[in-house]
Amino acid sequence: MRFFLDNCISIAMSKALQELAKSQRVEITHLSEKFPRDISDVDWIYTIGKEGWVVVSGDTRISRNPVERAAWHEAGFTVFFLDDGWASKNFWIQAAELIRWWPTIAEAARTCKPGSGFRLPFKGKSPERIYEP
Repeated sequence: MRFFLDNCISIAMSKALQELAKSQRVEITHLSEKFPRDISDVDWIYTIGKEGWVVVSGDTRISRNPVERAAWHEAGFTVFFLDDGWASKNFWIQAAELIRWWPTIAEAARTCKPGSGFRLPFKGKSPERIYEP
């Protein structure tokens, strides 16, 4: 399985998850490792969709902005959006919660219909499905 993390998630968190996931044969890549940091959302969305990634994003605007939402639906990848509660937490708390969530994210990505969308509340036990193709 391949996961792509956008710029709203720290590259340090991405690197930590990369190390933790190696033993499970999971690939994790941060946006800045693949694209210029200032690439538009629509541009990376179309590329990622063609390459079969699952996206973890801190940018909930993608799910609400009509142009970006249409690009995501057309690209057809599964995405997990960190809800607004994540942004107000410090780095270490975010990192701990993302690691806690990771097995749930991986299982949902494995079992959902491709192209699905989920919202991850900061505290919670299961992702909230916000879109199913």
